[in-house]
Amino acid sequence: MPSKSNAPLTILVVDDNRHMRRLLLEILGGIFEGSSILAAADGREALEQCRQAQPDIVVMDVGLPDADGIALTTMIRLLSPLTAVVVLSSHEGSAYRDAARDAGAAAYVAKIDLSTELIPAISAALRPHARWEPGDFTEWNAAT
Repeated sequence: MPSKSNAPLTILVVDDNRHMRRLLLEILGGIFEGSSILAAADGREALEQCRQAQPDIVVMDVGLPDADGIALTTMIRLLSPLTAVVVLSSHEGSAYRDAARDAGAAAYVAKIDLSTELIPAISAALRPHARWEPGDFTEWNAAT
């Protein structure tokens, strides 16, 4: 079960690129001090980590060696409905953003915008009832 609001977070980073995974672990560990930051290099490992840890947030790469990150987002949301998924991709097109939204992702961040958009996307996804603002997938609003 995901953490309560005042409890430490559990964050799962899913990326097959060792350097990107290490960078994300370092960034998230520094910002979300005291949280449990887990890592997976592929889809199989990600699903196993989700079954065991029930993370609050999954930061998901789209291109994995054994799974499509969008399809994996759907599986994670079914496995752990309270887990928010933030999708990362080198693709900036709206088709990927739309597919991520349709799969149940809380946010979509293009890797080129990682330094400015990842932390705000995670923070917004942690708010209760965070949702996509229709037509704008980089800005977030809490449901009223």
